[in-house]
Amino acid sequence: MNAVWKWIKGAFLAAVVTVIATLWLALKASHAEQALLATELESANRANVASQRTIQILEHDQAAMHQLLVQRAKTKQQTQRQLNEQVAELTQKMANTECDIPDDVTGRLREPY
Repeated sequence: MNAVWKWIKGAFLAAVVTVIATLWLALKASHAEQALLATELESANRANVASQRTIQILEHDQAAMHQLLVQRAKTKQQTQRQLNEQVAELTQKMANTECDIPDDVTGRLREPY
């Protein structure tokens, strides 16, 4: 009976050692995986920071372009208004001016060749 208990104790001790060794290996693998994931996280954070910088630059450029387009539209409107005023003024001046060239000459000039 003592021999059986020795075998049971030996088997139990072997099982405990096997469980401890298995858990130790699993813990070691877990630490390695954790280190790998930490480096991946660091890399992803760096990529995120670079993307944020790019977004900020693009937002700044977009705002500057918008400001330039608004300024260009205002300048165009102002120039168009001034040109319209000049055309109206010249048209008014020409309305009171008589042409020195006879009508039959201007009529012939308007005819196609």
